[in-house]
Amino acid sequence: MNEIMTQSFTDMSHLTPIEIALGVDGNGMATAKRLYEFLELNPSIYSRWVKSNISDNQFAEEGVDYWALVIHDER
Repeated sequence: MNEIMTQSFTDMSHLTPIEIALGVDGNGMATAKRLYEFLELNPSIYSRWVKSNISDNQFAEEGVDYWALVIHDER
């Protein structure tokens, strides 16, 4: 994940200011945490936001729209 956070682009002319702020990688991906921070939402309810807007979202498909990071059998 640190690779995503520290990745730099040599040619950023094709990226929008939002893509630059989110640290979007070459595949058009950003982390949910970076998006949440960019939106300046309350940090204390991040896990609830992820659950309601990503994990339990009927329109988001795991493995297609997002990838869950599992650490110590927790998502």
